[in-house]
Amino acid sequence: MIKLLLLLCVLTSYFIEEGKAFFRVRKIPAIISMNAVPSNLDTELEDADMETFLIIDNRLAYDKHGFYLLGEREWNIENPPEILRADKHSLLRFGKETEFYKDKNHVYLSDTIFAQADVSTFREVGNEIFTDKNTLYYRTEPLAGSNGSKECRFYPGNTGNKPFLTAFMQDLCFENNGKIYCNGKIINGADSQTYTWLGFGYGKDAHKVYYREKCLQGADPGTFRLIPRPSPPGDYQLSEYQPDNSIWYAKDTTRYYYNGVACPESFHILNNPYATDGKHIYAYERNSYNKILEHANPHTFRTVGNNYGKDDRYVWYRSDMIPEADASTLYDLGYECAADKNYVYRYGNIDNNIDAGTICILSSDYFKDRENIWYRGKRVHAYPAPDVPGFRLLNHLYAADNHTVYMEGIPVIQKHGTKPGKIKVYGEFIIINRKTYQYNFPIRIHLKTFRKIAPQYAVDKNAVYYLDYRFHSKGIYTPLRGAKPQTFRLPEK
Repeated sequence: MIKLLLLLCVLTSYFIEEGKAFFRVRKIPAIISMNAVPSNLDTELEDADMETFLIIDNRLAYDKHGFYLLGEREWNIENPPEILRADKHSLLRFGKETEFYKDKNHVYLSDTIFAQADVSTFREVGNEIFTDKNTLYYRTEPLAGSNGSKECRFYPGNTGNKPFLTAFMQDLCFENNGKIYCNGKIINGADSQTYTWLGFGYGKDAHKVYYREKCLQGADPGTFRLIPRPSPPGDYQLSEYQPDNSIWYAKDTTRYYYNGVACPESFHILNNPYATDGKHIYAYERNSYNKILEHANPHTFRTVGNNYGKDDRYVWYRSDMIPEADASTLYDLGYECAADKNYVYRYGNIDNNIDAGTICILSSDYFKDRENIWYRGKRVHAYPAPDVPGFRLLNHLYAADNHTVYMEGIPVIQKHGTKPGKIKVYGEFIIINRKTYQYNFPIRIHLKTFRKIAPQYAVDKNAVYYLDYRFHSKGIYTPLRGAKPQTFRLPEK
């Protein structure tokens, strides 16, 4: 079943404000909600000597009296950082993505010294990537075969600037001096002229496919591609990978690949999140990777909608078995919902508010039971209450009962006394008693001559309109003052 765990990422830092030193603890929840937002706790370091106060890294600071470790005064620290031996008169802080220090003799990163760096030409070129006139450095290690006098070229999606919470999930791939590097390791044999970074550790050139710094033996670069993880509730499709997707698998003509490992040739995908190799059923989990479903029979296993699966005996939601579920009668309700002869399940949990014995599926979004209308598994609330027998679909966007019009499960327009024949729907526009609405906003457009001329603009015989997002997240067509529909033109690209 669903296990909701609110993870906190704790960041620490020192900062100086109005001539005073502070230590900050910043808590960032991994799941952001109205009740879980980032918070800062700032503590002033009252005994800090500001003339000699030096921030070493996010954990460590120093003044003439000694160290601060995580905001607490520590008089004795084993193996003090090299930066404490720096020349204080010439010591300066540099860096945008990664802070480092330079004095007249050396370069320092946190508690480490760049022993071989040329101070005068040393600079940052990306997150944890540095260069001087001689070589490139990944963190503090010089990169074999690199040339600091030549450009460091980051591949698309690898700008070297990694925002927090994505930095640890991404790899850093770049080219220098005709060589390809991934996370500071050289990709031996990669052709810099044809190499393409695909993302999530994968890259390829004209001859080979690579996972980070290793070559995937036998992979075909001509047909190799990434498979995005489907976003619920959509079923799995072999669509093209986009940079903002999370990856599910990779594939060429002969087999699938998972985290850089070739899967057996018998391995194939069933539906989100399931796959099989003929011997086992696997559920793809964000954190636990491919998890084998114990007791699942691969010969009788079938997927049910999105995130549910069953064999001849058991039912699963993702990788969790639902012991109460009846496999023989389980069917899909869409949007993380399923039902059998006894219960309705939302996110794998029994929902006792829905009467499983009287369910009637209206569309991929709506279903109803004896007393309620449900939209994507959530009860439709309205005042007066929805009229279940009179509830009907108008199009993909609108539905109505005898007194209310609903858009995506939300009541938007009251229509007391309106006869069914007096409602007409044209895409996102709805006419009720000769009044035209776009979503829940009354508007004046001439629908017979209305046409869209660009993603943001439309015209009819009377006016030019633009999509105004101030009043609705989908945008409301608003007249563009002064524009004449007969002569209005968009500039050519």
